[in-house]
Amino acid sequence: MSRFFVLALVLCVLGLSAVVGQRDAETCPEFVHTALHAVASVCEGIERNQVCHASFRVDAVAREPDTPLSFAVGESVGIDQVVSLRLSPLDQARDEWGVALLRVQANLPDTLPGQNVTFAAFGDTELTPLLSGDPVHYGQTFRLQTRIGGITCSGAALDGLLIQSPEGSRRVALTINGVDLELGSTIFVQAVAGDVMTIRTLEGSVIVRTAYGSSIVLAGSEVTIPMNDELEPGGAPALPIAYEQENLIALPLDLLDTVIAPAAPLTEALLDTVIETIQMGDLDDLLELAVLEEVSDPILTSVPAVITALPPLVPTLIAPLPTLIPPLPTLPPILPTLIPPLPTLPPILPTLIPPIPTLPPILPTLPPLFPKWTPRG
Repeated sequence: MSRFFVLALVLCVLGLSAVVGQRDAETCPEFVHTALHAVASVCEGIERNQVCHASFRVDAVAREPDTPLSFAVGESVGIDQVVSLRLSPLDQARDEWGVALLRVQANLPDTLPGQNVTFAAFGDTELTPLLSGDPVHYGQTFRLQTRIGGITCSGAALDGLLIQSPEGSRRVALTINGVDLELGSTIFVQAVAGDVMTIRTLEGSVIVRTAYGSSIVLAGSEVTIPMNDELEPGGAPALPIAYEQENLIALPLDLLDTVIAPAAPLTEALLDTVIETIQMGDLDDLLELAVLEEVSDPILTSVPAVITALPPLVPTLIAPLPTLIPPLPTLPPILPTLIPPLPTLPPILPTLIPPIPTLPPILPTLPPLFPKWTPRG
């Protein structure tokens, strides 16, 4: 099948679906998914650190001004060749809806060339890859701007950025608008200058950090980060809240490497547990738990699995089990004293022989043998 035939099919699907979409707004999600099913095949061969022009219209600004950049529908270029991507909003009358696909390495090792982070940017969105890391590369830091208030499908916005980390990999580190993200999940991001950046976690979890504070966003919840006019964070992430699932019904999830269904909104009970953990300042400890790293190696695919890892950090929610076996009584000494101590024995031998009396001198004192000599006068 030639590329021209595929492009003709895309146009046909977009044109036919546009008529249906104009006739009944409630069929808009069907129009979106039908169109994306066709355009996904256009970018089937996209490689690591490349961006593909998936659907009309995506304008790319070349990094080298004097170098012509061919970037028609179905073509891919290296991220390092692009300064920014400007996507067109949904325009059913003109059969236009900008869609771009990116596969980036981020912090994944070179030893896993088939493992990439998938970006799907669509609608009234501008995405700019920024220099980062050492050695310098373009796959980890981005600037994102979306313009909310355009055409929607059944109340769902069709402008923003889907990000999905690969299955079976370590957690991926990205920076968007100065906000550090650590994710093992699929998230939907929108950012409005002078307002907020919103991160919704469709499955798994994402840690959100700014210079002002941190938060965690589990599947079924969302957080907002205040943005100044330059799309830089102006404060800490807000506490998570449950997202509204109807806002996600038209997302182009078919473009992702692993098609997922958005999680149900997080319940109040689980939200309370997560919020209490954040307020206790245990966010870093939460990431270090070994049990957390073992969940889906370590992509977190379900809220219950994450909450299972929380009890060491949060207050005890369940009273400890009562003592089932009373302690053993104090046992008496193992052996009583069976033999009394021996009495003191008398001296071994009495004195049988009296001491020997003092004997007189053996020989009496004898007179001198010779008288004392006196010299003559």
